[in-house]
Amino acid sequence: MWRVMLALVLLPAIASAQVMDVAPQRGDGDTPRQSQHRDNLWVETAQSWELLRQGSDEKITVLLIGAASLTTQRSPVQGVIPLTLQLDSVEGFVIGAVQYPRTVQRKFSFRTGMTPVAQRHELEFKLGASEDAPIGTHILTGRLIFQTITDAGVSPVRQVQVQIPVTIVGRSQKAVRNRHYPSRTALDRTDGVGVFLRVISLPVLLPLMLLASIVCAATGQDCSC
Repeated sequence: MWRVMLALVLLPAIASAQVMDVAPQRGDGDTPRQSQHRDNLWVETAQSWELLRQGSDEKITVLLIGAASLTTQRSPVQGVIPLTLQLDSVEGFVIGAVQYPRTVQRKFSFRTGMTPVAQRHELEFKLGASEDAPIGTHILTGRLIFQTITDAGVSPVRQVQVQIPVTIVGRSQKAVRNRHYPSRTALDRTDGVGVFLRVISLPVLLPLMLLASIVCAATGQDCSC
């Protein structure tokens, strides 16, 4: 009986977490930005600085959400195009080397042995602004190219567009750090909400468990059900 009451208390929190897991979180101001895309795929980006001074640099994170397992350039797999970020060059900016995610081993039914896939579909690179970079907001464009892997096999080549707004200010102006960097995925935020809901449920849960035990003892019911 107490297990039934426990489930009744925890189910709303779990259900909320499951619903929020698939809902994209829109960025506001200094929060991570998102670009919605077809096929339930979207890109979330975050920058270490909200305003970037001329002659300085910042870190930028690009996160692909909604894709199945992906390979990475850290551990290429023959016959599969790994998650790759291609960025278009922009005058006044220097784009650093892309840091690709670490991998974990996973078994797929159509392949023999284990396959290294990305732990997270998150990439990071450094963007530098030259001393004479034009002041104002610029849109850094590019694309993510990849093939997903499931037990059914390897998908056709996929491509998702990436747009990153970068605002340049003069060297004498104050740079503004993004207090939300590095970015967190919708799943990370969902997990936090789920934990929070379960924690605030404890004051209700504990008395119910105690009451269930008393009722079981008084009525002679089996409390292990």
